[in-house]
Amino acid sequence: MPKEVVRLTLDLDPDLHEKIRLEALDEGLSVSEVIRQRLKMRRPPKTVFKPPTVEEVEAYAKEKGLKIGAEYFVDFFQQKDWQTGKVKMTDWRAAVRNAARDGWTLKGQRSEEAPKPTEPSGAEEQRAVQREIQEAIRLRKEHGL
Repeated sequence: MPKEVVRLTLDLDPDLHEKIRLEALDEGLSVSEVIRQRLKMRRPPKTVFKPPTVEEVEAYAKEKGLKIGAEYFVDFFQQKDWQTGKVKMTDWRAAVRNAARDGWTLKGQRSEEAPKPTEPSGAEEQRAVQREIQEAIRLRKEHGL
């Protein structure tokens, strides 16, 4: 913690300053070290991600009324080391809800009701253009143009 912040903190509350000064004397530490220790104690402990079992995913999906292939879900993210992109997953329940929203069915395939992309991807669009060009070339040859 920068010294300016420590000074500002202590200037705001003279009683607190005295308590911290006495605590520092008792423990043989500096005032800033005591403040750092107090700030560390305030921080909540980091939670460690624990991957769910197939049974946990099934139970959660049933509780929320979601139809999702739990085994497929667990296998899918297990192969990716429980990462989404380059970031480690932090909330598998949110991932289950998103998978259900994206239309993963009981077998892990997209359901027919799942929203499908309305616009073709760049590769699909290029293939369509190539097909049109080839059809035009074929027709020109056929008609001697």
